[in-house]
Amino acid sequence: MSETESGSYRFSFRVPPEMLRNASLFYMWRKFRWLYIAGWVGAGLGAGAHSVTDLGLLTSLLGILAAALAIVLLLYPFAIWYAVRRTVAGYANLTGGMPVEYEVDEDWLISRYMNGSGELLWRSFDRILKTDDIWLLVLTHEDRFIPLPVDQVPADALAFIEARVTADGSSA
Repeated sequence: MSETESGSYRFSFRVPPEMLRNASLFYMWRKFRWLYIAGWVGAGLGAGAHSVTDLGLLTSLLGILAAALAIVLLLYPFAIWYAVRRTVAGYANLTGGMPVEYEVDEDWLISRYMNGSGELLWRSFDRILKTDDIWLLVLTHEDRFIPLPVDQVPADALAFIEARVTADGSSA
C-alpha cells in the first residue's frame, strides 16, 4: 500500500472464499432478516387464527395461506445458500483467485482484477456494513457489495474510505 502525492491510496488484497461466504451471509441476513421474521410471525398468526376460528371458507383460505407462507419460508434458506454460492463463484471468476488492486482518491474507487477493471464514484455507495473481519461497501442502486478485508487494507485507507462514503451522504 502506498499513499501517492495526490492523496490517493493504492493497495491490493485477496478475499478468501470462506471470508466472502461469511460476508455474503452477513449481507443477506442484514438485508432480509425482518422480512423473514415477519413472514414467520404472519404464518404463526395465520395458523393460530385458523385453529381458533370457524368462518367457513375464509378460515380454510387463511389456513392455506399460512401453510403456503410457511413452505416458502422453509425454502428460503436454500435460496440464500444458492445466492451466496453464486456470489463466491462469481467473485472467483472475476478475480481468477488473484489479488485485486485498488486505488482510491477523492472522487473514485478504482479496481483492477484479472478479468477486468471498474471505476465507481463515491456517491455510488449507500453505506458500509462492518464486521471485525471485513467491511462491505454496499452499492446504492444494486444488490451488490465490494468486500474489504480489514486485516489486508491499511487502517489509514479504511479511514479515508469511510470518510468518503460518509461525506457523500451515506451512513456508515
